[in-house]
Amino acid sequence: METIAVPESLGGERIDRALALLFDISRSEALTLIANGNVCVQGRSNVAKSLRLSPGDLIEIHEPLLSSRFELQPRADLNVDILYYDSDVVVVNKAAHQVVHPGSGHERDTVVAVLLAKFPEMAKINCDPLRPGVVHRLDKGTSGVMVFALCQRSFEALSLDVRTHVFSRRYIALVEGHLESRFGLIEAPIGRSIRNSKKMEVSSGGKEARTRFEVLERFESPRSATLISVTLETGRTHQIRVHLAGLGHSVVGDEVYGKGDEVLKRPFLHSETLMFNHPVTQEPMTFTAPLPDDLRERLAAFSG
Repeated sequence: METIAVPESLGGERIDRALALLFDISRSEALTLIANGNVCVQGRSNVAKSLRLSPGDLIEIHEPLLSSRFELQPRADLNVDILYYDSDVVVVNKAAHQVVHPGSGHERDTVVAVLLAKFPEMAKINCDPLRPGVVHRLDKGTSGVMVFALCQRSFEALSLDVRTHVFSRRYIALVEGHLESRFGLIEAPIGRSIRNSKKMEVSSGGKEARTRFEVLERFESPRSATLISVTLETGRTHQIRVHLAGLGHSVVGDEVYGKGDEVLKRPFLHSETLMFNHPVTQEPMTFTAPLPDDLRERLAAFSG
């Protein structure tokens, strides 16, 4: 089941158009979901396709949105950089532009599809059938370390650790301008944007979000920028990008929350280090991934 609250920007919209915007599906797919009784609004399942929504209405979808389009197929012809695996977990270094699980426009070329070809036991995990083993995410444009569960007990244990913030995730980011403080904690709730339902924003009605950063180096040329280490204390959608943009220091290359970059074609954001306890043995585990070539080369163009 997928659940979302209607943002103010979609107040007064018809349910079919709102579903298309909120879940990135077509209007015809939205109407099919409604006709099949898979949509609830404020707990009511008998939803008319002409229903007009109010801000804050709770929409529930009672089937995976993509499952009617296709079945998740293993992709033995694609590759992913595997850093470690055993019978319970697999740790990968996700490349930029690789999509973790199926979504609009990326139904088959996903990390999950590659892992299914190598670890078919993932398909037996009782969870969203299009996201087997997925316990946390990285955005499409973000590279770096991720862990996936390979069995039910690992999935449940890792999912709990993510929810209770047991994971330690350290990112490297290059941001626009100079951050004044060497160390900082950003505490600002994050919710879906009321102006653009596909974006997130700092919002008093959002969920608690905390991001710590440490300045590593400041640059003056070709423009002022700051290289920082970022540690997540919560895991909200687009959290790092939203928090830093809210400070006026958007991530270099971030065209969604900033101004983009003349060279880099994705946000300068990399999941460098992931620390967690093994879900079965409880052994502390640490994995790191160096900056990929595109980020390393872009960083080399900046100087103090």
